[in-house]
Amino acid sequence: MDNLDWNQLKAFLETAETGSLSAAARKLGLTQPTLSRRWQPSSSAWA
Repeated sequence: MDNLDWNQLKAFLETAETGSLSAAARKLGLTQPTLSRRWQPSSSAWA
């Protein structure tokens, strides 16, 4: 988890709370593709 940053954590938490990447992106003021790109490093950081 050394590579996890605050933006990735916020993206993870918003996605968990809203139940979808699209809803989380809207809440964070991002596009869905941008939020999806933030998930790419997150998945390896959680491993």
